[in-house]
Parts: sequence; structure tokens; C-alpha cells
Amino acid sequence: MIPLRSLEDHIFQVRDVQNELDGFFISDETIPMGIVDKPHRSAFFAINITMRGYAYLKCNLKEYEVKPHSIVLVPPQVVRYWENRSEDYLALKIFFTEDFFQRGGSLINLSALPFFKPEATNVFDIDDEAYFRLTLIFKIMRDKLTLPHEGMEDILRHYLNVLFLEIEELYKKIEVPVEDTPKSRGLILLDKFKKLVAENYLTERSVSAYAQMLFISPTHLSNTIKEVSGKTPTEIIQEMIILDAQVMLRQTTKPINEIADYLGYSDSSYFGKFFKKLTRMSPVTYRLNNK
Repeated sequence: MIPLRSLEDHIFQVRDVQNELDGFFISDETIPMGIVDKPHRSAFFAINITMRGYAYLKCNLKEYEVKPHSIVLVPPQVVRYWENRSEDYLALKIFFTEDFFQRGGSLINLSALPFFKPEATNVFDIDDEAYFRLTLIFKIMRDKLTLPHEGMEDILRHYLNVLFLEIEELYKKIEVPVEDTPKSRGLILLDKFKKLVAENYLTERSVSAYAQMLFISPTHLSNTIKEVSGKTPTEIIQEMIILDAQVMLRQTTKPINEIADYLGYSDSSYFGKFFKKLTRMSPVTYRLNNK
């Protein structure tokens, strides 16, 4: 099972805990890889600005290279994990829950912000001027948090709103309107399909079911996904199943048959063959190699 982490779960190993409020955290301290290098979902929003180093981030089966002056924007529930993070990696980061933001009476729907939508681009690069503006806002917020005073939460929410406006302006520049071509429509369909798979893979495995959710024919879905991704819809669904299986094999001691049953395979032998076909090793071998 891909775990859902609360804000407290995510930062419990970080020393800089004085920079935490109920539902809000800001820091430039690096989150240990033991926490973020395994697939997980979060119950909070995350905004990171990379100061130095590099890493690779996967979000809902999309892959990104993260480097200096990259901004990372991840809403709750998105399956994500970090890979190959350099030893000198450092980023300014803000984590906050929707509850913290709404306590100020805001009418903004966070999930409706273009950069927090499920299909949004999670990582993009910013220029030196934008980097200076955004890091300045981060540093002001961090200073406010280290000097507690009355009204501090409202001030932090105000600066979050300023940050959202700045990011939205930058995001518009990367979201260049695409021509209405079969390829552009196909890429949009691919993003929608991957989002549905991440939400429904435990209960829906058939291409026709996803086609119905997308109000298109199974043939159109199959042909389009294959054309723009090089993979069939079934292969993408299988990737998500294998990802969840790998998480449970690494992070739990559940017997193989229980994992198979959770993933919808009543026959653990069949599950073992399926797992080995896609990973080239049995579930038992994978678990032993990843302890």
C-alpha cells in the first residue's frame, strides 16, 4: 500500500522543528532520503525551490529532473518519490495543509490553482530574477515564523497568497497554449489517463473502464496512449500495480499472498509470475534485495 503521510510524519526527522506550526512548515534543511525516496502520498501541499544540487522526482508516473532554480509544486495525494539526489542538494521548502490555509477564512480553492491541479507540471525552471523574488518571500516567512507574535498565522497566509500570485504568473509562461493538434490532444489525454490510473488501479484494470471514464472508445484510448507514450494503457496500469507491490515488499513484512490479495490477485502464484515478468525477479527475491 502506498502510504499517505501527514505533515508530522514527513518532518519528524528534521532538526529544524522550530519552524513548524500546526499545519505549516518551512525550512532549508534537507529531508532525509529514507523518508522521500520511497513512493508515498502526502496530506499536504509542497513548494520547493532548489538552491543547489540535483535530483530526479517522479510524480504520478511522470519523471522530472530537478536542478538549481527548479521550483517543485506538489499537491496532496499525488504519488511521488525522489531518486538519485546529489549529496549537496539543498532547497527552500514550504509544506502546509489545506486546513492551515483555510483557517484564515480564505475563499481560494487550492486545488483549483493551475499549478496544484492533478494534471499540472510539477517541476519547472525559473530565471534569476524570479528566483530572487521567490526566495526573498520564503526568507521573510521563515523570519516571521522564528519570531512568534500575535497575528503571525495570518501574516504567513498573506505571504502564501503573494507566493501563489508570483508562481501563477511564472506558471503561465511555461503553460504556452498548444496548437489544437492530435498530438497535443493526445498528451492531455495521457495526463488525464495517468491521473485516473493513480486513483483507481486497485479496483479498475480494464482499458474499457478507463475509456468510459474519459467518454471515449477503448480503441481511441489505446491508439492515442500508445502513440504519445510508446506504452499501451495496460502497461501503464501494470506500472502502477508493480509500484505499489514494490512499496509493500520493501516497507512491510506482509506475506506475499496478502500483498497479492490486496492488489486484486487471489492466486499468489499468478501474482508472482506477473511480478517476475515485469521486474525480472520474484517477489521474494525483490524483498531480499531491498531490505
